[in-house]
Amino acid sequence: MSRRLLRTLQLLVLHVPTGSPVSQLLAYWANHRIFDRVNEYAKRRGYEFSLYVDDITLSTDAKLSRKIHITISRLLRANDLRLKRKKIQYFRQGQDRVITGVLIKGDGLLRAPNKLKKKFFAPLKKRKNGISNLAAKEARSSLGRANAIKYIDGKGFHQLHTTLSERVSRLDSGR
Repeated sequence: MSRRLLRTLQLLVLHVPTGSPVSQLLAYWANHRIFDRVNEYAKRRGYEFSLYVDDITLSTDAKLSRKIHITISRLLRANDLRLKRKKIQYFRQGQDRVITGVLIKGDGLLRAPNKLKKKFFAPLKKRKNGISNLAAKEARSSLGRANAIKYIDGKGFHQLHTTLSERVSRLDSGR
């Protein structure tokens, strides 16, 4: 799919709702060729390239050149894209870090970050009877967060996830 076609689709739609899966797909397909070029550049230098929507992560066991972002910035600028300087971060091996919403512990274990867990519990704390009093929008948002936490942490949140799924089903069926 061409960038021109994707931009035309964006203009026709006029607005893509925040959080819509369409926005992630548009971001990827509009830029996949440049992402492929960055990936090729990284591989030639021994870096592992990861991408989530438009967040690029480079990993290596060797010393990472601090100048690599300059070259990648040039590749992106040639395609009307920009690196956000404030988002450029370097981590030492073994250091805890959050990358694309997942906490990677120094020992390599993946965990849902506390920020996500706080967002999950905030609406439940506001309601007297927790999940059973959540409005439809809150229940769906909470279910999405429970899905993310369950996916990242593995076994956690199973009962809360089940209870939220039942609540959303009842709301959807009008019961």
